[in-house]
Amino acid sequence: MKKKFTKALALGLSLAAALTLTTGCGKKEDTTSDTPAPAVTSESSSDNSGSETAAGTIDYAICPWVFSRGLSDAETLELPEGAGLYGLTFPVTTDTLFSMPYSAASVPLTDALDESAYSVSFYEDSYSLPQLMIDEDDMTIGEALDKNLWSLFSTYLDYDAFGVSEDSYNDVYNFYDDPNPAYIYMDMLTTMFGTPNYICFGNDYDAEKSAEENTQYFVDTFLHPEKSDDQFSSYLMYIGWQFEDFGIAVDFFDTFRYSETSGYYVSPENEVGFTYVPIQKGTLEDYFLDAFDGSYGTNIVKELMAEKTALFGDVEYLTADEKIVELVNSAKGNASATDAETTESTTDSSNYVDVDRDFSEAANDVYMAITDCFKLGGEDTLVLNGTTNKGIFKTGDPVYVQLTNGKVVEGTISRMEQLRQDVTESTLGESIGIMVDGLSLSDRDYVTGGVIVVK
Repeated sequence: MKKKFTKALALGLSLAAALTLTTGCGKKEDTTSDTPAPAVTSESSSDNSGSETAAGTIDYAICPWVFSRGLSDAETLELPEGAGLYGLTFPVTTDTLFSMPYSAASVPLTDALDESAYSVSFYEDSYSLPQLMIDEDDMTIGEALDKNLWSLFSTYLDYDAFGVSEDSYNDVYNFYDDPNPAYIYMDMLTTMFGTPNYICFGNDYDAEKSAEENTQYFVDTFLHPEKSDDQFSSYLMYIGWQFEDFGIAVDFFDTFRYSETSGYYVSPENEVGFTYVPIQKGTLEDYFLDAFDGSYGTNIVKELMAEKTALFGDVEYLTADEKIVELVNSAKGNASATDAETTESTTDSSNYVDVDRDFSEAANDVYMAITDCFKLGGEDTLVLNGTTNKGIFKTGDPVYVQLTNGKVVEGTISRMEQLRQDVTESTLGESIGIMVDGLSLSDRDYVTGGVIVVK
């Protein structure tokens, strides 16, 4: 997506590799066999070379994803309970945005809001975490966040986003004869969020023509790769779910191929991008039209549904295989259990102590003022940022943390980092990140502005 973002705060690493077209391999599954069709992307058998419906069109079941799956023409969708990605239940709020996992090579959001804080890297390192994108020229980052004028963008959606383990994902992946991640992720998304109601394509769209004309051209070109000199047709697809409070969209190259010996077969690009747009930034259509300067982004879902009905008639489109449904529902169940445990564990801290201690800098030999804190990605752990004003902190030191609510937490320094390196002791006058065993997430709102002193 080519857009001149004036501020881009990386919540995760962007995959720099450009999307390239992939080719199909192996044999096309028999749609009547025991191997399900939804995620299988490979060459077709010779039987499919003439697979036509009564209307004289290609069988929808062997077509690219937007033709073989159902679509919705609803203006907004109802958000399924518990639906979300990246460890969050959607919609994302300004508060929950701070709970997203960060990447070790990225600038933490807390540092962007408070330039005096030092950037440390107690974050989950992943290539599939989204970036926070802010392009409001007339306001600060904090103001844009408060007004929900931001978006999330990732170049690579992975199974991690669903809260699925690698082993569980591989169990599903290996179930298919010749699987492709893009179709598996698409079917996982429909299981999580329902039927998509936003479709646009990112190449060969003529903004001077109507949506109907563009859709007709898209259908005729995409579904007839045999008309091309190279015997394939490829489109960058944007497929989305527009809800009342936000919209999400994924993008990937889907390719349809033809050969006289193998017939028609799909070979989508493996990598799937992801975008999250709060409604304050507009609908998905508004967002992408703005991002592409009006060239692309028009929602053609209604026009495409009409074309599909004319081509295929009243058919029962493919849905996610049972294994995919079980995988996603299991992940949602685990997320709900984790949320419940987190809520229970953060109601109070069991490490508050009554201590008769002067917490002023003058009264202590080892002292640090806390400038900000953040939650360690994927863990119920707080990281405290600050500058060592007096003395030296060491890993394993017993400490008191005085909170702004007047409470005092007793704990031990379990880890420290400075200049993106783990260290065993602090440096006087320099910023450092400290993790203290004994702090609870319930203390988070009372840490910034507090102090740490060695017992």
